[in-house]
Amino acid sequence: MADSIKIGNLDISAFKVGSSDCKIYLGDTLLYPTTPPTPTFKWIATYTGGTTSSAECDSSSAITQNEINGTNLVSVEIGDCVASIGYAAFYDSSSLTSATIGNSVTSIGEGAFADCRSLTSIDIPDSVTTIGNSTFVDCSSLTSIDIPNSVTSIGSEAFGWCTSLTSITVNATTPPTLGFYAFDDTNDCPIYVPSGSVSAYQSAWSDYDYSSRIQAIPVPTPTLQWVTFSNGDTIPSDLDVYGVSGISQDLLDTYGDSGSYLQFQLSKSYVEFYIFNSDLSYCSDGSEFKTDPMEIIFSNRSCSDFINQSATVSGTIQLYIYA
Repeated sequence: MADSIKIGNLDISAFKVGSSDCKIYLGDTLLYPTTPPTPTFKWIATYTGGTTSSAECDSSSAITQNEINGTNLVSVEIGDCVASIGYAAFYDSSSLTSATIGNSVTSIGEGAFADCRSLTSIDIPDSVTTIGNSTFVDCSSLTSIDIPNSVTSIGSEAFGWCTSLTSITVNATTPPTLGFYAFDDTNDCPIYVPSGSVSAYQSAWSDYDYSSRIQAIPVPTPTLQWVTFSNGDTIPSDLDVYGVSGISQDLLDTYGDSGSYLQFQLSKSYVEFYIFNSDLSYCSDGSEFKTDPMEIIFSNRSCSDFINQSATVSGTIQLYIYA
């Protein structure tokens, strides 16, 4: 009797048909039932008290009115199989505070989130091209809106009467078409647009009383931080190094004077450094062209014997870096 079962040229160490849980194996490989695919969700809704409901993706690619129960609805997450949020889909969901929209949604329909007065945040993905009439009208708890550069059309009263807004950012270089009253009664907050498009927006939206509110998107103020480098270290190329550094005490220990210090300055093209004695009298200076990445080396610099340049600078320097 053979030691194993063969199917064609395949050696089978075991062949089980059926079992208490009705599974079929070929050797150690499960043939039936196959592992079902992980279901993808169409939407997940969370209600007051933490209860949830959900729906799996189906043949419909739209969220329709009354599809999701809006009573006591606190948050909703819309899956990537949804292409549009339809007419009044979440109208007057008075407890809704946040909504996450999937990356396949291209349009948010008329009145979709109208009168959601508890809605504090909404993430509009880059896939959206159309925001319909009255989509977010009277969402009086929204504090800011960021409209991606994919949006080409904003309907009438789309964000009207969102009275808590402190900023509206429209990222498209070409101004989207705009319906009447789209940003009326929005606390006269700034409407930020790309810096090179301010005049284009003012011209395109000249029929509306928004010209004085249209401003360039602010450039973030860089965060300054101390970064310490040892002598000869390389500045990483992903750091923007500008401005003037602070003073690093006790840097030049080869001078035998712990009061000596180095003042280190940076520009966009070169580095300047100044060495002072403890009484702040001038000692030495120099400069090096900045490269990317850059090695900062102060070897062979000596105040006591500058001509022979025999001393080696050691210690560390601190740079003021724009993070």
